[in-house]
Amino acid sequence: MNFLHNYIILSCFVILSSFHLSAHTAYNKILNLQYHEAKLELNKETELAENIYLNALNEFVYYLATGDTAISFNFIAAYPDRIKELQHENDYENQAFEGEIDFILSLIYFSQSNYIKSAIPAYKAYRRNRKLLIDYPDEKLHLKMSGIIQLISVVIPKEFAWILNLTGMKGSMDQGFKFLEEYKLYEKKKFGSSLLSSVIISVTQGIFFNDYENANKSLLHQDDQNQVIVFLKARNYSKLGLNDKAIAILENYLNENEEIELSFLYYQLGSALLYKLDEEANLYLTAYLEKSKYDIFKRSVCLKLAWYYKLFQENERFDNCLQNFYRYQLSYNETDQQATLEMDNIATYDVNMLKSRLLFDGGYYTDALHMLHKVDKSNLLEVPQKIEYLYRYARVYHKLNDIDKAVKYYENTIAFGHAIPLYYAAFSAMQLGLIYEEKNDIKNAVFYYKYCLTINKNQYKNTIEYQVNAGLNRISNLNSNYKEPN
Repeated sequence: MNFLHNYIILSCFVILSSFHLSAHTAYNKILNLQYHEAKLELNKETELAENIYLNALNEFVYYLATGDTAISFNFIAAYPDRIKELQHENDYENQAFEGEIDFILSLIYFSQSNYIKSAIPAYKAYRRNRKLLIDYPDEKLHLKMSGIIQLISVVIPKEFAWILNLTGMKGSMDQGFKFLEEYKLYEKKKFGSSLLSSVIISVTQGIFFNDYENANKSLLHQDDQNQVIVFLKARNYSKLGLNDKAIAILENYLNENEEIELSFLYYQLGSALLYKLDEEANLYLTAYLEKSKYDIFKRSVCLKLAWYYKLFQENERFDNCLQNFYRYQLSYNETDQQATLEMDNIATYDVNMLKSRLLFDGGYYTDALHMLHKVDKSNLLEVPQKIEYLYRYARVYHKLNDIDKAVKYYENTIAFGHAIPLYYAAFSAMQLGLIYEEKNDIKNAVFYYKYCLTINKNQYKNTIEYQVNAGLNRISNLNSNYKEPN
């Protein structure tokens, strides 16, 4: 994904919401992605500052959930008047709301690749947040934004370092999580709930640091009837290789609720079923195409449906997927961009390697290895297929904790794939960095992390660099002799 473009960033920016508000019904509806119902509730509100902020938040969350750019244009158009109204009062709450609305505007521009426009409100938000930290040391409302700024400053890809230089933003993982933990204690004491803090911490641990185990722990006691919580729990289970648990939570929610605002849940369930080669996977993937009013992720769904029809030898429907694919507009997120690259080569896919890939994504690692053994290497005629074959072995052996074999296959993937703009070599270098970091072999860990940053990735570039930068930051914090690479 281009920085902040992936759909799961939706939940990352729910974190910006302000729980210093009263326990508004509108607020709960916003967090549950009930855009229109929240607007009706907000029409009843009399507190001007809260009303301004919640309307802005409602638009932002809905835009990120659906890809509805008309909503983002509404936000941009309303921004000057909202800031002007907030500036009528110079109290702490109004200043905190103003800083968050500036930050949200920056993220909207960034999500649309308008990086220059993004930098200006980012600078304003950062400066406002620094002032609040100094002027109101005992207040806690602004600490959630403080934490997010700290974390984003650490993991932001190098190509956007100019934004850090322009705004003066500096980050620390430890300080970022410290701010978030402080806010979590405040939220629990003040409101009897730590829902928002749990979402914040879960999202940052998962997206930025690939720590889905702790990301999952942050949500274990949260409500499974909240769409965002269901989405995040299912994502965490999937990333942890607990695909059957992901299927269970998604099926329970979709079976018990008729009105689903977050149509992405159909995509999640269809994908999870596909990972276990289930014949019902196409029902939910097709449901996403039918129920989502926007083009975001539809190319990705078409690719997965094409995989499904290839696996189950439904040739006519496979051909229809190829024909319908380009009907959908290419969105900013990396998943759709990756799908566009893969769809061009789908006809040459080896079915057994595709099955292995899907089983691996579901956490069925032994089955994935057995399926790889069935691949006829003589059928892998294209160079990318041969590199992927090495990469798939590396990933399976890594998950099966056969580290020596994993290292061997990662090294071979890098050797043969470093000059080809696919993600296999870069991801292999990152994984070797993680392996050596876990072994406390700092020299090799730093070597592979830094090498990863030099590889022409093309696909999933920023997703990989989030985690590489986080790894380098961890090493820097624990080893005083290590210096950040140029």
